[in-house]
Amino acid sequence: MNPELLEGYYKLARVLLMQGDPEAALIEFEKELDAEYRMKGRVLSFHALGRRDEFESEFERFRSEYGDIWPSEIAHVYAWIGDHDAAFEWLDKAVAMNEGGITNSRQVQWLKPLHSDPRWQPYLEKIGISDAQIAQIAFEF
Repeated sequence: MNPELLEGYYKLARVLLMQGDPEAALIEFEKELDAEYRMKGRVLSFHALGRRDEFESEFERFRSEYGDIWPSEIAHVYAWIGDHDAAFEWLDKAVAMNEGGITNSRQVQWLKPLHSDPRWQPYLEKIGISDAQIAQIAFEF
């Protein structure tokens, strides 16, 4: 792994967190060069570790520093921790500001908990990538 690669440690830590090893994930998130992803990783790890006070403090800081720039990133955290209402609220903010981070919503692992929510397809429709919209695309090979 190239230690100079932005998001390199973040991606490794994300896998560790999803495999159920938040302690190892936190160690790798701390090495991430991108400050936003490092902070997001800390938030997710603190939540997974049950470190409630640190989670609340770091999440407040994360929302404060990045919420106006990348509301989809805030939505990722809310979705992952199970607060669907807040996740959709932040996704709506991202849609309203036409944030570029929403274009890959279907693939974002953090948003997977929202896929069974009845608001998921209407959200995807707002950004032009609902199941019905994709099904209408004709592919020629």
